[in-house]
Amino acid sequence: MIAMFLSATAFVHRGDGVKVAAYLHVICWIMQFIGHGIAEGRAPALLDNILGALVLAPFFVHIEILFALGYNKPLHKKFINGTGVEITKFRRERAQQERVVEKKAPLSR
Repeated sequence: MIAMFLSATAFVHRGDGVKVAAYLHVICWIMQFIGHGIAEGRAPALLDNILGALVLAPFFVHIEILFALGYNKPLHKKFINGTGVEITKFRRERAQQERVVEKKAPLSR
């Protein structure tokens, strides 16, 4: 959080700060579409959560860049571990739902 404030404060002293921020925002949007297309094979859910698309996604990209540059490694590890736990829960729930659907479907012969 402090890194976001420090990087944002750096733009206050630039004459073209708003222009640079707008370019970065657009680049983050483009990278979000590319990332979703490559990693997930689908577009981001823009209409499901417009706040997340307009505001939170660029912050996500910002912190990912900071982590890639070595910022706060223990926090990054905590995020990665937490994400792994949530992915495991999601996969278990999806597998359970698939088993229920298979039990309900009649056997085809």
